[in-house]
Amino acid sequence: MKLGYTLWNDYHFTNYPEILANLREIGVEIIVIVPQYLLDRDDRARLVGVYLPIKNLVNEVKQSGFELMIKPHFIPRESNGKQPPNWQGWVGTVDMNSWGLLMGRIKLELESLARDYRPRYFCIGSDLVGTHAQREEWAKIIDAMTGFEVSLVYASNFSQPLIKRFRWALFWSSLLGRHNRTLDLVFQSERFEIPDVQRAQVARSIYRSGFRFPLDAVGLNLYWPPEDKKYEDLSEKWFQYERSGFEINYVESVEMWRGTNPLWITECDLIGQHRSDLDYYQKWWETCLDVWGNMCEVLICKEDETPQWIETARQSALIKSKIVEWRQKKDLIEDLPPSLTTYRSHRTNREQENLDLKQSSFSFREEDN
Repeated sequence: MKLGYTLWNDYHFTNYPEILANLREIGVEIIVIVPQYLLDRDDRARLVGVYLPIKNLVNEVKQSGFELMIKPHFIPRESNGKQPPNWQGWVGTVDMNSWGLLMGRIKLELESLARDYRPRYFCIGSDLVGTHAQREEWAKIIDAMTGFEVSLVYASNFSQPLIKRFRWALFWSSLLGRHNRTLDLVFQSERFEIPDVQRAQVARSIYRSGFRFPLDAVGLNLYWPPEDKKYEDLSEKWFQYERSGFEINYVESVEMWRGTNPLWITECDLIGQHRSDLDYYQKWWETCLDVWGNMCEVLICKEDETPQWIETARQSALIKSKIVEWRQKKDLIEDLPPSLTTYRSHRTNREQENLDLKQSSFSFREEDN
């Protein structure tokens, strides 16, 4: 497994020389850089860059010996110029006047980033749940991006495995107008408030979003448990958890969802008020790496709150031993083999794109054998 860290805000862009030095000392191998865009919802489908001063940072990352992932974030903006509430984002309540224009602009930006910065890994989207219904537009984006020699992934919301696991139960709940069951499964009630008039629309958008992109790996933004509580036995909560009337084995749900595809944890961290308890934070990360370390090929930390992961990793003997163990093993992800480029170049017709993922998705392990 390879460990990664995300640089995405002012603090990171200002202090990256020190941050990169500390990450190299810990044993982090992948650096994720997040350009951020605001998307206007009018027919012009404008893209407004928020954090784009990344050229020097990209050069420093490569020169320092890290592997680079580019992971752009696209944030919808209302017609009055304001960003929607935090629960809203791309969940599906922002109505775009022209999805074709909007997705076309996203496609151009993705191509430009891949061409300009030549990363080893590229995340074509993150938590864009409200766009999942635009299948044809996503097919165009994927076709365009497969022309670059880069490993592609899409960062799915943590709820996607649960939507697949409980699909029929959620279907009947939605049909009967019991939208709270879907919303309670996905959202933290303490952190997200959804207006009553939009609850049905959001629930339907979430339910209809459960599919995987035919890329080089299955990406998952891992934030678990979803409730802001402190647990004595954290490891148990990955395997036994009750929410919205469902008995959840989250690890099993992820395994079923990803199938035979390589799993990349594209975002990972503890969120909520208990994150400030550094002992509990360290325990959460130790448990997380113990549970997922041998199941995924890439695991990336993304800190949305006060930066403290680096110091935690330095102080934890378990985290340090895990990193040493992983680095001693043969890397599961090598340089892109020539066959991958060939494989992509022949994925030009819709029939092959729609093959079952078990047949059409690329597995690095199959190439290694």
